[in-house]
Amino acid sequence: MFDRASVPPLPSRLVRMGGGRPAARALLRLGFSIALAATAALTGALPVQAAAADGQPPAAPSIQYQEAVAHASEGYSFSPGGAVTVPFRPRADDSIEVDGMPPVALPAGKGSAAMAPNLTGPSLVTPNTTATSLRREVLGFLPYWELSSTLDYSTISTIAYFGIDLNLDGTLSKAGNGWNGWVSSSMTSVINDAHAHGTRVALTVESFAWDSVGVAAQTALLSSPTASLTAAQQIAAEVGRRGADGVNLDFEPIASGQSANYISFVRTLRVELDKVHAGYELTFCATGRPSTYDLTNLLAAGAADAVFIMGYDFRGGSPATAGSIDPLTNPAMYDLTDAVNAFTAQAPASKIILGLPWYGHAWSTGTVNTLNAPPGDIPTYGAPATGITYASAKALADRDPTTTPCTAGWPQPCVTGWQYDTGEQTAWTAYYGNYDGTQNTWRELYFDNPQALGAKCDAIDAWNLRGVGIWALGYDNNNGDGDLTNTIAARFEVTGSTGSTYVPVTPVRLLDTRVGNGTTGPLSANTPATFQVTGRGGIPATATAVTGNVTVTDETSSWAVYLGPDANPNPSTSTINFKTGDISANGLTVALSATGTLSATYISTAGNTTNLVFDVTGYFSPDPSGATYHPISPARLLDTRSGNGLSAKLSANVPATFQIGGRGGVPANATAVTGNVTVTGETASWAVYLGPVATATPTTSTINFNKGDVKANSLAVGLDSGGKLSATYMSTKGNTTDLVFDVTGYYTADSTGARFTPLAPVRLLDTRSGNGLSGPISANAPATFSIGGRGGVPGNATAVTGNVTVTDETLSWAVSVGPNPDPAPTTSTLNFNTGDVKANGLTVALSTTGTLSATYISIAGNTTDLVLDVTGYFAP
Repeated sequence: MFDRASVPPLPSRLVRMGGGRPAARALLRLGFSIALAATAALTGALPVQAAAADGQPPAAPSIQYQEAVAHASEGYSFSPGGAVTVPFRPRADDSIEVDGMPPVALPAGKGSAAMAPNLTGPSLVTPNTTATSLRREVLGFLPYWELSSTLDYSTISTIAYFGIDLNLDGTLSKAGNGWNGWVSSSMTSVINDAHAHGTRVALTVESFAWDSVGVAAQTALLSSPTASLTAAQQIAAEVGRRGADGVNLDFEPIASGQSANYISFVRTLRVELDKVHAGYELTFCATGRPSTYDLTNLLAAGAADAVFIMGYDFRGGSPATAGSIDPLTNPAMYDLTDAVNAFTAQAPASKIILGLPWYGHAWSTGTVNTLNAPPGDIPTYGAPATGITYASAKALADRDPTTTPCTAGWPQPCVTGWQYDTGEQTAWTAYYGNYDGTQNTWRELYFDNPQALGAKCDAIDAWNLRGVGIWALGYDNNNGDGDLTNTIAARFEVTGSTGSTYVPVTPVRLLDTRVGNGTTGPLSANTPATFQVTGRGGIPATATAVTGNVTVTDETSSWAVYLGPDANPNPSTSTINFKTGDISANGLTVALSATGTLSATYISTAGNTTNLVFDVTGYFSPDPSGATYHPISPARLLDTRSGNGLSAKLSANVPATFQIGGRGGVPANATAVTGNVTVTGETASWAVYLGPVATATPTTSTINFNKGDVKANSLAVGLDSGGKLSATYMSTKGNTTDLVFDVTGYYTADSTGARFTPLAPVRLLDTRSGNGLSGPISANAPATFSIGGRGGVPGNATAVTGNVTVTDETLSWAVSVGPNPDPAPTTSTLNFNTGDVKANGLTVALSTTGTLSATYISIAGNTTDLVLDVTGYFAP
């Protein structure tokens, strides 16, 4: 058996108290102790990763190994558990392949500790149709020292219990905390509860080769056919006996010369698992660089289902600068993007789970508290990085700089509160105090908060990986708060809702900061302003989302505005982009908050302000009596330049009505349409109204423009009873303009179409960062990218709503976005001039494979970057 006492002593750490933990132990006596002045009660620290050169993942022991060693000597009191009585049933639309086939139901456990009988046979129960659906696997490690934690089973698809050792002869080690926790009553409850929610439970089996003793033990096991077969048989039997649903192998790293033997062991384990019952999931852990793992053969048919990348501690204990331990991108060091590229070069993305840390690291930085400060001199300021659980990191960042007391002689203030690094996508905070009881020093703490975790989940979507991993469950909370699991749920949960139907309304203004309608006064930069939507303008309390038009005016600086359901001072998506002096409008479909509000954030530098106007044109509600949606390929139903729809230009303040129903694929019974309106050839600046009512003096507008613009805007708008729309050019008498309207879909007052599900805005295309596409799009060369199965959009979605933005274009013209690649499209989505950063909303059909295609309509040789933020989807 692996002798834990042979490993070097680890740094001390603070541990949280909880069920099963030693009641009076606050510090482990393994080295120096830590005391953060005035915050010791908040801090739950983890072992420190051994030093590694900045710029690559550590070659030193992993956090999982260090935690296993540190907790092995603790005393835990586990009550023996009975048999698992609830069998696993896969979630109704679980499409994650396991053992080379769709997921199957698995049997409950056996009470006896003897070898499990052969349980091979058909699935015993039908799929779990009541469980929350997930688009991606969410695998979280649950260490035995966190068995008392509150778990969000609906958001976790796989719980990997951590863990049990192997003896040198291949038998399971049944001495110590790992085994006692596995057979405990607490674990029986976890497995039963997990199965009730459609969540798998896997047994993690450990073999660490980080020192000479571990190398010798792993080599002895893998090089012996007898020991390897014994290990495979005992693991498989224990999975069947306990009523678990799979195995995770934490063999790290693979000892020199044992790669082929490890592959053979994994394949043997698959055979033994299948003898017990088909359908057990088999995964394995790998370090951030896959150098000791033959991924091609380990993930081949008949071997493992997936690899779990340990995507943490990429900054070692003595880095050049403080910062994220799991940076999404950093040109100066090995980051998560590099790791995923290294793994996907050898294995399918569908077999890769990216593990992320639910803990952070804090460094002493001496007298400095700026982003990415160099760590302070260790002899002067104490020990290197300290690991701190997310729950404790959040508590530290929550400290208010204006109210936190500072000891005499400390900087004022002595905490910085919440900070965010948009480069590495990490939260951070700094605090001052007596460190190690001897020195006053600034410390910088970097960790993944919901914003950082969300950015990394979005990247997982963009890479189309199998899922996200967690080290470790319980480090986010012990009180059910769960903001990290909530973040994952927002990205990967499919609510199972049948969606909402649409009710168009006569356009009505619900926000005008110029006159105090909705809010009082202009928006201030980076300060969210929330206003009520439901209960006003005909929008009922049941509405989940609305369509409308947002207009910015009187801005004191260029930039953007975000409009969405959450009050976010640092949004990662935008709704409308503009330059100083513009009166710019943008159509949108946007989810409402749970209380029926919308929040707007002016993204700019501090001190700037802008006015904002929002006109609502319809709403979505779970009420089935509304209309359902039918996406179509874009069709031009109005072009006054060619006499299509109307025979002449619009004259100022003279309503012009044109037919929609019965043309371009829109049936006569359509109640509303989606599309894109473009103004060109205008003789004066102002606005155009488009709606079901013919009026010479509209109180709302659809598109605003300056003279000389060729400007487009999206809309969802109701039709009149005869299937018509009316347009009014709002200007001074005598002026004229041309108008173009392209339809992209229609609503009918029946259940024959698709229903809408709103989403928190999520970025599914950004050619600048390789999200969706790997670089700028070239003129007249359609670029196709995936939407279905990413960012909360299911594979059966027929259309999406969102916002498309063009930037870095080398020449003026237009972009067309649609379901089919077309080098010469006859409709456009967005028109722009060179140098513009311009956005437009859209509602657009997806291809039958869930893709969209974008064409930059320009002269050959030109390029442009493109960004798409999705706000919702339509599905049957």
